[in-house]
Amino acid sequence: MLEVKFDVLSTYKAWRMIDKEAVRIDTNVSTPATYSIYYFRKGMEGFSIRLQAAANHYNELHMWLPQRFIRRELHVPNLLFNLTSAIQCFQFAVNALGNAKDAKQFRDVTDSSAVYAANPDDVIGNQPLAGFNRYFPLLQSHWIANSLLVRTIFEYHDVSKYRAVQDNGDAIHRTDPPVGFFDGVRDDARLRSSYTPYETIILGPQIKTLRGIRNKSWLAEPYSTLEQVMTDFKPFTDASLVLTLADAKAL
Repeated sequence: MLEVKFDVLSTYKAWRMIDKEAVRIDTNVSTPATYSIYYFRKGMEGFSIRLQAAANHYNELHMWLPQRFIRRELHVPNLLFNLTSAIQCFQFAVNALGNAKDAKQFRDVTDSSAVYAANPDDVIGNQPLAGFNRYFPLLQSHWIANSLLVRTIFEYHDVSKYRAVQDNGDAIHRTDPPVGFFDGVRDDARLRSSYTPYETIILGPQIKTLRGIRNKSWLAEPYSTLEQVMTDFKPFTDASLVLTLADAKAL
């Protein structure tokens, strides 16, 4: 996948459909869940924004644009942050929706320490929050099925944020410039490569292992490249919206 587009309109439509269910749930509980609905909406807003930011960084790395020196270490860490944050925002939104139905089964959205402790294990861990299993079984099953993708994204972000840069010099440039792209640029391979976007950015699954002692077969492992991550991430988020709507209708 050399370009990614998150359908903003479809995401917004799904969000609004889930929001209608949230309002219905709010009116049917004994205690109005105003805070829950508010935080649900803020979480979904953050989710949508993070998706667009991730797409922007990804496309800057892969698209033929009139610019030199596409900085992998500018875009990759920011992309990983936005993927991680998109997951967190979505989980926060669903947790808030769960608060409206049965607050005791979810993290209290009005308790900052509880929210701070939230992580994907609330959904896919060995001891997930009871509310996800009880009220969002379709979403939880989907996330468990894609737990490798979720955990890999979080691990990549952890490394890029706290440990080291992600740039190991491992990348393959594209070789399909549009007609006329290099018009006016001297016919020099090194010069032209500075304008050339990427086809493959290799991240590697053993990212917490020193490069010199990595297993030689690491490229054959799942999600060893950024492109593999993004290829699966979009359908993962699309399905998350659809399944959350289905779960919400059953509440």
